[in-house]
Amino acid sequence: DQQANTLSGFAQKSALERLMTARQADENGGFSDETIDLLLKGEKNEFVRFHLEVTRRGRELALQHNFSPVSLLQKNFIKTNPDWHEVAVGLSALQNRPARLAAPILQHKTWQSWRPEILPVVLDFIGRTGQTLFSPQVASLIRHPRPEIRFFALRCLEQINPEELGAILPEVFADRSTEIAALAGQLQTSINTKLSGTVAAAAQVRRIPGANQSRSPLWLHQVKSPYKAIAAVICLLALLLIFNRPETEKSEFLPPTASKPVVKELKRFAPLKKPVKKGEERLIFGKIETVKTDSLVVHSPALQKKFLIRCTRPPQKKENDHFNGRVKINDTGSSLIEAVLIENHREK
Repeated sequence: DQQANTLSGFAQKSALERLMTARQADENGGFSDETIDLLLKGEKNEFVRFHLEVTRRGRELALQHNFSPVSLLQKNFIKTNPDWHEVAVGLSALQNRPARLAAPILQHKTWQSWRPEILPVVLDFIGRTGQTLFSPQVASLIRHPRPEIRFFALRCLEQINPEELGAILPEVFADRSTEIAALAGQLQTSINTKLSGTVAAAAQVRRIPGANQSRSPLWLHQVKSPYKAIAAVICLLALLLIFNRPETEKSEFLPPTASKPVVKELKRFAPLKKPVKKGEERLIFGKIETVKTDSLVVHSPALQKKFLIRCTRPPQKKENDHFNGRVKINDTGSSLIEAVLIENHREK
């Protein structure tokens, strides 16, 4: 029996593998409603359960004659307690260019504090926007305690800022999840291939399942009427006007940028790895090891060096957080490279 084999094979996978299997099934037609019900009966992982429930909810909403992902998001974002399943359906439905246009929806939202189960959906959405301005928030989630979130944060950062991911990856190779450590190795190969620019090497790279793909869940294709597309565009413009306003609480995001996607040009890692020189200014990526009132100690994986970075007002960071900022090198003669944080490029 095919359904019995599906259920048995699904149950034998790890939680992360089950999550990816469910996502890939959506792209290829999805599990039947009956199979989803049976999977939910035995599923204990909250991330897998949430994804299966969102798939089922998406199919129900797509059957409505006036279904619009933008209107769905608009309705929920004005609520004190949004329906996170509907938010996930709306974000999943915005593919490619609509996702890039809708990026301001999240720009002033403290989305990192949302329900953990929705963060893989949010990170997928951010990856589709291609906006590098989300890099600090995405990079911070690479150290999240849940492997499901670390996995999707890695894939997202590869899409929006592969250079910064390349500087972080050496730390990820030792991740306690073997699946994430393996993903780090695949991403390293992928990034090196992109930077080399060689088509022959790219053909030999084994791509990560689902990475950089724009295929949408099959239930989205049920919404094809031209007038619905026009209505969706109108709603999207209205949503951008409404939600391009900061929340009352302090935002952790970078200042707003133009709505046009900012695609950062790929460069080789050589500038990040070249030896530091006294008096020069350069961008430093790394993990914060010590936080003091007037300085930070940062370990740079790209340089395999520690920096003592002095600053009048240290960034609001904790130990083991990710750091990226422009500094001026003052001294290279000791075990700690001494530098000063350039205030107008300070870490946020």
